[in-house]
Amino acid sequence: MDRATTCPTIPSDIDVVYAVEPSSLAVKLADKRMKSAFVSIQLIGLEGQAIPLANESCDAAVVDFYVVHRAQSRVSPARALGAC
Repeated sequence: MDRATTCPTIPSDIDVVYAVEPSSLAVKLADKRMKSAFVSIQLIGLEGQAIPLANESCDAAVVDFYVVHRAQSRVSPARALGAC
C-alpha cells in the first residue's frame, strides 16, 4: 500500500507526528499501526500539560478528545481504536 491509501488525510510533506496519549492501553493497541505508518509517530508524553518541544518547532496542532461511556457504548474501546 502507498501513503495516499493508508494516510490520505496527512499531507505528503509531513514527516513526523508527535503524539500525547494518556492511555497506555491505547498506545499498546496502536503500536503495530504506529510502527507501520508512513510518517514517524513519536510519543512525547502522557499528559498535554507540558509538551517537551522547543517553541515554534511545530507547524500545527490537532486535538482529538472524546469520552466513551462504557454503559452506553455498544462498541468496545479496542474495536473503536482499531477503526481509526
